Amino acid sequence: MVTPTATLAPVPALRPTAAAHMTRRGFGFAGAAVLALTACGPGADSPDEQEGGRTVEDATGEVEVPEQAERVVALDSLVIDTCVALGAPLVGAAEAGSVDTLPVYLGEDVEGVETVGNIAEPNLEAIGALEPDLILGTKLRHEDLHEQFSAMAATFFVAEPAIGWQDNVLAIGRALGREDRAEEALGSLLAEAVDAGQEVGAEGTTVHVLRRVDNGVRLHGPDTFSGSVLREMGFSVPDMDWDDNDMAELSFENLDRVDADVVFVTDDTDLDDELLSGVPAVADGNAYGVDDRTWISGIGVVGAGHIISDVRGFLA
Repeated sequence: MVTPTATLAPVPALRPTAAAHMTRRGFGFAGAAVLALTACGPGADSPDEQEGGRTVEDATGEVEVPEQAERVVALDSLVIDTCVALGAPLVGAAEAGSVDTLPVYLGEDVEGVETVGNIAEPNLEAIGALEPDLILGTKLRHEDLHEQFSAMAATFFVAEPAIGWQDNVLAIGRALGREDRAEEALGSLLAEAVDAGQEVGAEGTTVHVLRRVDNGVRLHGPDTFSGSVLREMGFSVPDMDWDDNDMAELSFENLDRVDADVVFVTDDTDLDDELLSGVPAVADGNAYGVDDRTWISGIGVVGAGHIISDVRGFLA
């Protein structure tokens, strides 16, 4: 698995762009180059900083955040993962409502972190008791609580956890005062994705990420979390009629449309389920069971490292 905080060798600076455009090929041509974040407000060394704090831009507007956050509460999957990846002082975090735990794949890195309700319903009293100086959340899930959070501490929201997660890792790094670490962590991850993709022959191989739903299956598209990691490795995801969340659902009668060379099936779905025999990759023995706690909800640098490690284990 990639070590998220590994330091990259110095490289010439790139012209600033959005992280979403740092594609696998673009990253490969640039070596292990990483982005200079300038597009979303002043950086950690900006002359516009006020004493004791910095003004940054989040999904709600401009936010005054501490120069260096010392007590952080994180309320969604991406922000929890990013705090761990960047070594931020995480004192509280929200549990995933479906399993009532902090992210299991983060292991000992979240031992001792206080739980503050779950992602869908954070516990305001528990958050306040921790006396945070920075609260991290997502506008998608927590917009209605923004005023209450802001009354407790500086509050920074990204728009949502999955779509555009790489840009959001960089933005969270800036909010934490750990912008350089965020660039290094993401750069190391993308370099590892390229190396692993070459090792397993990803170029020219199509993949789908599949999970069972009530009346069929759901496919995760190229811009979902797992889909984007696989693309960075060099795989391609066949075109489908993706919805606004970059997903597509197919009935059991249409499983022959899941025509990728390789299919990764979440472990809440039984690979031996007779209903999945209509998926060509399943019938051909080219389907692999994966942990949905990392592949679907483990959004961030650490979770992406697990995906890369899993693919290496399956296909190398």
